[in-house]
Amino acid sequence: GVGISGKEGRQAVNNSDFAIAQFRFLKRLMVVHGRWNYRRISATVVYSFYKNIVLTIILFYYQFMCFFSGAVLFEEWVYTAFNAILFLGPLFLGMFDQDLSDEAATKYSKVYSSGRLKKDLNVNVMAWSFIRAYLDATLIYFFCHIAVNGQDWTGTTAWGSNGDTVDMLVFGTTVYTAMIVGMLMKMGILHHTWNKYTISGMVITVVGFPLFLVVYQTSAGNILHGGKYLNVTSQMISAAPFWLLCFLTPAVNSLFDILIEAIRSEFFGDHVDVVRQADHEGNLDTLKPLLAGTPRPDGIDVSNLTAEKLHKILHPNTPHRRIFNWVARLGARRRASGHRAPFLSTSTPLPLPRRTRFN
Repeated sequence: GVGISGKEGRQAVNNSDFAIAQFRFLKRLMVVHGRWNYRRISATVVYSFYKNIVLTIILFYYQFMCFFSGAVLFEEWVYTAFNAILFLGPLFLGMFDQDLSDEAATKYSKVYSSGRLKKDLNVNVMAWSFIRAYLDATLIYFFCHIAVNGQDWTGTTAWGSNGDTVDMLVFGTTVYTAMIVGMLMKMGILHHTWNKYTISGMVITVVGFPLFLVVYQTSAGNILHGGKYLNVTSQMISAAPFWLLCFLTPAVNSLFDILIEAIRSEFFGDHVDVVRQADHEGNLDTLKPLLAGTPRPDGIDVSNLTAEKLHKILHPNTPHRRIFNWVARLGARRRASGHRAPFLSTSTPLPLPRRTRFN
C-alpha cells in the first residue's frame, strides 16, 4: 500500500510499499506512475505468454512431421537459450515504456480508467494473444517447412539448386532464427517510447544471438553439443533461402500486427488513443474542443489532430461519420438491452456512465 508520513508517525510508512510526504503527491503516484506500472506489467505478461506459446506450437507442428516420435526440432542448448536471448526486451518494456507522457496523464487524468476497467489485461486480451501466437507460429513454421523441405506432394524445394534438402539441425535453426526475429519485431511494436536502455537492450539481443550461434557451432562448443552442431550455422547462413525466411516471415507477421492496430485505433479507438496520438505529436491543447464536444471520443481520425480534423469530427456531415453514427446508435440500443458498447460517439453525446466522462 501507500503510506503517508505526518504527525501521526511513521508506522504506516514503515509498513507500506510506497511512501509519500503529502497527500498532494498521491495523484501523481496513481495517475502517472500507477498507470505506467499497470500498462508495463500487462504488456510484459501478455508478451511472455505469447512468445512461449509460439515456441510450443512450433514444436507441436514438428511432431506431426516426425510421427510423434518425440524428436526435438531445435538443438538442446539452442532451445534452452530461448528465454535468455529474449530476456532484455520484456525486462526493459516492463521498466521504461511510457505510452503517455506524465504531462498528458496528469492533464487528462481520465486515461487512468484503462487500469481501473482492466482494459490491458483481461480474458479477452489473453485470448487474442493466444490466437495471435497460434497464427504466427503457423506462419513461421510452414513458411520454413515448405521453403526448406519442399512440399510433400510436389517434391520442390527452395534450398538447394539441385533439389537437395537440409538436415534437421539446419532446418530447426532456420525456424528458430525466424522465430527470434519475429519476437524482436513484436517487441519493437509493443514499445511506445525508446530510450538508451531499450535501444541498448535491442542491440545486445540482435548482436548477441547470431554471435552465440557462430561461437556455439565451432569446436569450442563441442563440450556442450558433442560435435553434432559443428558448422551448422555456417551451412545455414551460406544459403539464400535462410535470409529470405529470416526476414520475410517475421515481416508478414509484423505487418499483420500493424494492420490490426491501425484498424483498431482508427475505427474502434477510445479516449486513450486520442490522447496518446496528440501527446506523441505534441498537440495536447488541440484536444480541448474535441473533449468538450464528445465525452468519450472515438478514433475516427487521430493521425493528425489539426483544427480541420477536429472540425470534421465535431460536425457529422461526412459519409464516414454517418456510418459511425449508425454504429453508435446500434451501441446505444445494445446498452439499453444490457450490453456494453464500444467507445463510439455521435454528434450528440450519448448518455454515458459518469465514471468514464472527461471533466
